[in-house]
Amino acid sequence: MTKQGKARYTPTEKIGVKAVETILLKEFKWITRSQEESDMGIDLHTEVCEEGRPTGRLLALQVKSGESYWRTVRKGTVVFRFDQTHYDYWTEYSLPVLVVLHHSETKNTIWQYICSKTCVSTSRGWKTCIPLTQQLTVQHRDQLAKLARRPPLPEVVKAEQQRFESLDSRFVAKVVAFDDKTHTTFHAKEDVRLQFLFKGKPDEIHSKCADLFEKGKQVAFEQEEVSFQGSRLFERIFDKAPGPIKIQFARIRDVLVSLTALGDGNIQVARIDSIPATMTAGTKAFSILGRLYNSPLRITIEGALNPVDSKSAGSMAFDPGAWFGKALLQLAFFDQIQCLFEAIRGGARLGFECYVDGNKIFSGVADRIGKCLERLFPFVDVVGKARFIAHRLGVNPVLPELTMGQVREVGFLYSLLHEGEARTKASDLRLAVTLKLAPGFLDLPAIKDATKPFQIAVEMDNSEPLPFLGNEVRVGPLLMVATSVLLTNRRIIENALKASEDPIESQLIMEGAHDCTLIRKVVGGTGHQGQ
Repeated sequence: MTKQGKARYTPTEKIGVKAVETILLKEFKWITRSQEESDMGIDLHTEVCEEGRPTGRLLALQVKSGESYWRTVRKGTVVFRFDQTHYDYWTEYSLPVLVVLHHSETKNTIWQYICSKTCVSTSRGWKTCIPLTQQLTVQHRDQLAKLARRPPLPEVVKAEQQRFESLDSRFVAKVVAFDDKTHTTFHAKEDVRLQFLFKGKPDEIHSKCADLFEKGKQVAFEQEEVSFQGSRLFERIFDKAPGPIKIQFARIRDVLVSLTALGDGNIQVARIDSIPATMTAGTKAFSILGRLYNSPLRITIEGALNPVDSKSAGSMAFDPGAWFGKALLQLAFFDQIQCLFEAIRGGARLGFECYVDGNKIFSGVADRIGKCLERLFPFVDVVGKARFIAHRLGVNPVLPELTMGQVREVGFLYSLLHEGEARTKASDLRLAVTLKLAPGFLDLPAIKDATKPFQIAVEMDNSEPLPFLGNEVRVGPLLMVATSVLLTNRRIIENALKASEDPIESQLIMEGAHDCTLIRKVVGGTGHQGQ
């Protein structure tokens, strides 16, 4: 007969774990996750909830149950002893660890946080003193919540993967973490037979099942709507879920999509190739979702798997926010997108082609361009003009979320640099120019009649800085022409000329008439960024 060592796991311990789990669920209203399948060193993880909302902050619990742990009581505390291996394991664990003692007869449950401050090294190992008053009750909930913390994401991912795969080795669990949460996809390594039992209103359940199985969509089910048989993994997931759970059964694979602008006779006039996309297929239908990397362009394609009804429908969406905050001359795929948009605005149809492993599996024409995209054509135009200005002036500002004022700034600079002049209404213009005036200046035909507006042109050697997307730029010397102005200080000039027989230097102050237009023309040079 071989000598057996002390068991690390007994029914008594399981009774204690269940009792502690019940307290956390019913009294604390926290989430619990059993760890017994993958790790005998920690029995439970519990996640702090605030007003029914999970917080992502966790505690790890080691539960000890039985009268033997309560034998040594000193000065109102229970002395709990453990070895060096447990001390190292608990203090280096990725989550704060609590040792919880449960008395199966009295139902008394006390706890202690394991750390260097609460533990003492002895000749026989380690000990911690657990106050009898430190009960696992709601009176200590806030204190325990402060101890809880978010585990490092790599630790969470690894632990989640091990826990899921220990429940059903027929599945590989792929766990990814983002937005401080873990998201898990299960891939069957072999054929797995599962039975689903759905309950609820027939019409609602039938609609959900059609989306789930026929279309391969992700569908949310309440716990009371579905149960599983055939895998402890799925049974445990649903049993522990704090709320609705999303399920998806689909064949998923990566594909590439090309967008084309088709003119008369289906002649391609623009094209964007190799857009990464994901195809999701159920038993009867498929959908493709794609996005041009780092760009605003999104595509959706849906179709039937039945060859008899193989018509596919596609649509395109556009989110300008993907370009905001990016350097203007490095906007991803702008030139290709602009070319495609210009072709569509000119009457071309949007076509699409789908490729798997370099082979075209189907093509079609988008049935929905939509008014949303039509409203975006001006946006693409403005950005295109801004890029022209940036190229011309040798600047590369960040593209902001455009205001109407910035749109006008871009339009003005584009006209100035592309067309050679920019015109603005200037009825509120006030212009001061210093000139050397000869006697008889006021008798010139253009300005002799004080009530008649006249035109003035002034060449400026160094133009004033002009605003451009939150920056200032200079475009070089400008010729400024005011088409209709009135001289407002005529009497002062007239008196000065009468008082001198020689030419005088005087300031002409002019105001724009109601129909005045200010024309700015570039005299030479391509401009430079203002300092």
